[in-house]
Amino acid sequence: MNLGIDFGSTYTTVSRYRTDHEVLEAYDTGDGVAIPSVVAVNSNNNKTSTGFVAKARTGKNGFRSFKAFKMLMMESDKSLVEYRQYDDTFTPKWAAETFLNEVVFEAEKTFGENTVEQLVVGAPDVWFHNFETLSGRAMVRDICNSIDTVQNVKIVSEPVLASAYFAYNFQKATGQPFDGAILIIDYGGGTLDLSLTEIRKGRNSAYEIKMLESNGAGENTDKHIGNAGIVYMETLLADLIRKELPEEEAEKLIGTSTFYAGVNELEKILKQGHKAGEIEDTFEMMGIDDLDSLEDCVLEETVQCGGEDFEISYADLVRTYNNVIRPVFDEKMDEMIQWAKKDHGIDVSKIKDGNLKIALVGGFGNFYLVREQMHEKFGFSDSDDREKGIIHNEQDRERAISYGAALIASGVFETCKTAPYSIGIRSAINGQLKTEYMIHYLEEIEMNQPYYITDDNGDNKVLCLASNWAEEFVIDYGRGNGEAIRFKAKKKFKEKLANLVKNDLKTCCFGVSFGESDILKIHIREYDCVQGEFAESDTVEEIGKFEDVFEKITR
Repeated sequence: MNLGIDFGSTYTTVSRYRTDHEVLEAYDTGDGVAIPSVVAVNSNNNKTSTGFVAKARTGKNGFRSFKAFKMLMMESDKSLVEYRQYDDTFTPKWAAETFLNEVVFEAEKTFGENTVEQLVVGAPDVWFHNFETLSGRAMVRDICNSIDTVQNVKIVSEPVLASAYFAYNFQKATGQPFDGAILIIDYGGGTLDLSLTEIRKGRNSAYEIKMLESNGAGENTDKHIGNAGIVYMETLLADLIRKELPEEEAEKLIGTSTFYAGVNELEKILKQGHKAGEIEDTFEMMGIDDLDSLEDCVLEETVQCGGEDFEISYADLVRTYNNVIRPVFDEKMDEMIQWAKKDHGIDVSKIKDGNLKIALVGGFGNFYLVREQMHEKFGFSDSDDREKGIIHNEQDRERAISYGAALIASGVFETCKTAPYSIGIRSAINGQLKTEYMIHYLEEIEMNQPYYITDDNGDNKVLCLASNWAEEFVIDYGRGNGEAIRFKAKKKFKEKLANLVKNDLKTCCFGVSFGESDILKIHIREYDCVQGEFAESDTVEEIGKFEDVFEKITR
């Protein structure tokens, strides 16, 4: 069996593609296909539960509940991790391992299989945009590789997975392969990813998917998780509490397990309001700009938290959205519009003749205010066809990534490998620091193929690892503000690299490659100065956890 997993910050979905029947199936727990990404521990016996059961135990006496572990696995700020109720025993990594093991086990049991030949798991593309999250893919891969019944693991960018499913939908609807570009806006609980992908005829399959551009947001700051659904829900409830309770009482409640149980209740109320059409109908009738009128318009249900009932007005929904979400979302959409037009000749804000599609996915993508902001930014109209043919129903928004992962796991799609970022070294040349790149952002590359530092003639450049050969390493993750991530190798790792070269002069060429899950590898090929020859093979070092071997340079 081949499985695809959308491992989300708030919800996780699992799917498979039945090649015998050519049909996609989502794993349904009986409570739904969107499994809460939550782990709970019984304080009396340390027994764990996951998913719906664990979420229901949030705030209950005798239980500790853990969520947002996907976003916290790489977090170096111990105070933020502790604020989320984790400790040295119950760590975010432990929670992720516990959760993913249980999800795979239950999916195997439901589907009647006991082995997963190929497991494809989605990862936010925004993880490449910060030094602190560069190790995310390797951590998820290693967790999945530790599952006894899983044979092969591949981590793929979530927007690429969503593109695969929407191209699949398009062919099912039209009978024709999709040939064009898809702008994926993935708004989940922890991250916002905007990615422009290209779908074209593949070499070994019906489709090949290439990443053209990407940007987004997802940093953990000021005790908040990411810049998406989680921070919106938590900020909304915190604002309601601060508005109704005395300051000291409010601050004692916010951040407790009781508070997070209230966040769960708030999320449930908003989901029900959307499903029933209450929220959409009210906003369509009232608009979103007249906050005075919206102040008097309240949701039918109240949020219970800490023994208090908190009434939610539509003005509350808008105010929190405008403060927390709108500025970030607006900025990232503007960046994507600019890059798409300037570098690819694609005007995503205009109606096209079918060769451009725009898809809003992720659980937070179903929120009315998110959809409206997106439609306004890209100038959607009733006659617009940019969403038609690829999205059949609202369920597609939440299942797209796991469905796409199942399709890629089964070989229905393949990806065109592009570099997730530029990477190079800065060395002193003629008294000045100069950056020499080995790979450039989004250029097409071959998987596991090393790319070396070259000289002016394009030949592999010989370096001496005995000298101060690399003042800094540099990662340029896109075109945002023009700044790159600068970091340096820790002393022990630099010594280790030098010791890999056995000749006395420590001469070699230096390169990098990316593996199947975009995990960085360093390549060293020795150079014999006497013979004037390179060794036949490389010594390869995989960089799984960046912070173990590198340290970020702060200005």
